[in-house]
Amino acid sequence: MMEEGFRDYLRKQGRKGHVVQGLMDSVRLFENYLRKQSKEIRLATKEDLLDYAASCESEKEDSAR
Repeated sequence: MMEEGFRDYLRKQGRKGHVVQGLMDSVRLFENYLRKQSKEIRLATKEDLLDYAASCESEKEDSAR
């Protein structure tokens, strides 16, 4: 991930430090998910993001049981 560039972009957009950190953490989790799928974040597709979101929802539901 081009972390510093993304972090700078978020700051220029007026995001607070804790929001920037939360977004950075979210991107890292997505990046880790892609690695497990043998994919790179720079090649991620909309479908990859939708699959990741579905995976997060499934985990959330499982932990609520």
